Amino acid sequence: MFSIGMDSVNQHIIPLDGLGETEHIFRFRADDAFFQSYDKGEIKGGEVNVKVNLTKKKTSMLLNFDLSGTVKLICDRCLELYDQPIAISDEILVNYDDETNFDTNSDAVTLSRDANEIDISEFIYEYSHFALPIAHYHPDDANGNPTCNAKMMELIDKYKVEETEKTEDAIDPRWEALRELKNNSN
Repeated sequence: MFSIGMDSVNQHIIPLDGLGETEHIFRFRADDAFFQSYDKGEIKGGEVNVKVNLTKKKTSMLLNFDLSGTVKLICDRCLELYDQPIAISDEILVNYDDETNFDTNSDAVTLSRDANEIDISEFIYEYSHFALPIAHYHPDDANGNPTCNAKMMELIDKYKVEETEKTEDAIDPRWEALRELKNNSN
């Protein structure tokens, strides 16, 4: 087993020289500096442990990623940072060819036959985002109440618009006018 503990984006590199055609295990860490080096991501920081099982073959490699840890997100409700646990496992097939082509939207990438290393930073970044929930909220407390910023929650409650109850018989007059047009055209 080979273990690398690197902290910046440029340090998530797997050296390929000297690797035999077998399974190899690499460990990395993505921290605040890693996530903050990407401008437009939803993740604002965190501590994510990354384990990569690399199975090297003559014409390809299979990279199995296991990510787990905690990332910092902005709460959709109160707009403050909170810690979100994440965990994800996925794999990428790496084929050898004349030129390198990393399309992170695909399950396979191409690496030049002459390459002596592979930078997995983009994969770590993408997989971390794939593991996020759709809605980002502070977790609820033991009683089921939001743990968001109390002042923000008061403002939300103060300006909340209450929905009026609609009856099944009440039809929006615009829809009724359209229904009349449809009936007249038949």
